[in-house]
Amino acid sequence: MESKMMKSQYDLSSAVTFLLVGLGLGSVLTILFGPSTEPGRRPERITSWERGEARERLASQAAQVRT
Repeated sequence: MESKMMKSQYDLSSAVTFLLVGLGLGSVLTILFGPSTEPGRRPERITSWERGEARERLASQAAQVRT
């Protein structure tokens, strides 16, 4: 009995080329359609003073609601 080896349809270099092209296109699309990270849109850090001020404001609003 003769057993014939099936030859793959694509060679290794074609598979690697398609992989790299796919990764490149995916990267370009992610950069184009991803969320923007403009410096002015980044959330600022909340200082402990602002946090304390917010707590006081919430406490005073809660006290007004109770009365």
